[in-house]
Amino acid sequence: MTYMPLLFSLEGKKVLLIGAGAIGQRKLEKLLNYTSSITIMTKECSHSMEKNHT
Repeated sequence: MTYMPLLFSLEGKKVLLIGAGAIGQRKLEKLLNYTSSITIMTKECSHSMEKNHT
């Protein structure tokens, strides 16, 4: 796997997170430290994600 660090400001930006599985959940937890303007696009949402982030 190749990693690409993304170093840019999320201030005033909207974020689209695609997928709400285990990986999406981890990404969401990290993104919430930097912005609260996050849209999640997924077929199914885990109960914990729905409970904690809606």
